[in-house]
Amino acid sequence: MKRSPSLSFLFSCVYGAVMFATTFADAQSGKALAVGVGVPRVTEVMYHPEDGGAEFIEIYNADSVAIDLSDMRFSDGIGFIFPGGTLLEPGEYAVLVSSEVAFTARYPGVPVAGVYTARLANAGETVTFTDANLNVLVSFTYDDRSPWPVAANGAGFSLTLVDAGADPDDASNWQTSAELGGSPGAAGVAVEITMPLINEVLTHTDLPKIDAVEIFNPTTETIDIRGWFLTDDRRNPEKARVPSEPEFILEPGAFAVLDEADFQGNPGVLNGVPLPGFLLNSHGEEIYLLSNDANGVLTGGISGFGFGSAELGVSFGRHVTSDGRELFVAQTSITMGAANSGPNVGPLVISEIMYNPPLD
Repeated sequence: MKRSPSLSFLFSCVYGAVMFATTFADAQSGKALAVGVGVPRVTEVMYHPEDGGAEFIEIYNADSVAIDLSDMRFSDGIGFIFPGGTLLEPGEYAVLVSSEVAFTARYPGVPVAGVYTARLANAGETVTFTDANLNVLVSFTYDDRSPWPVAANGAGFSLTLVDAGADPDDASNWQTSAELGGSPGAAGVAVEITMPLINEVLTHTDLPKIDAVEIFNPTTETIDIRGWFLTDDRRNPEKARVPSEPEFILEPGAFAVLDEADFQGNPGVLNGVPLPGFLLNSHGEEIYLLSNDANGVLTGGISGFGFGSAELGVSFGRHVTSDGRELFVAQTSITMGAANSGPNVGPLVISEIMYNPPLD
């Protein structure tokens, strides 16, 4: 990215969905620079970094000519206006940050294009990028909950755009970065983690029953989750590891169950150091499974949910509604190792609401 060294101007237009283009002459070399006034892409967002991390947002020029960013701006979420004469070359990235000091400490050598005002909301918000005339170029509303990738919420990963040509407001077009800390100013590595689901959790028990977590493989692939992290705090994944037993190589459609004898009594080790383990809180918290490599480095896969208070002996289970929403609700019965029994509904339900009656 650079400031325009233009002296003379030749105008040409490329109509349609691509861009208008302007040709600038370089003052030093005399070489013509094709400059677009088209649409850069927002390709990476670190909205909730881990402790000691740094917030940033990245834009990218996926076009074949340079884009003139002069007076383009972020108007929702954060505040920043690109100075006049700012060019983004083809294939080039521009990284904006909330704190240059924190960013350069975390990502030494990565150029900073500017420092924005405000902060990206940890709970999600709308981010809007406009041209100089305030025409919306990019707008999307991210969230810290599913279907948006939840590993980007304080676990050390960023949101990365999957397809620069697709809708950025579609949660399925975003994934967690493969690298901890993301890849500001560079192309990220595609995350190719096939994830099972945390499908049921039992959090409030009296002996002889004990707390338990069920994992389900809904895919057509075999998934080996041995050694993966299980935690009640996704910001602190290194609490327990899945045991190295054959039952945790999940065939398609298979279930596996861990209980507190595993994640508290025998939580495993990392680099020779015993992990602390955890107990589930019957008053409510969260449970997450995170993928990692043989060295215990997180690889971006995550499954889990937050839950509230539980009645004694009542589990929470995954339930998909008729409109495709994924909910985690109290179940009619405990079915660890098998399909969920279904939501515990009734005996009283709200069956009708008149929310906007006609005026008299």
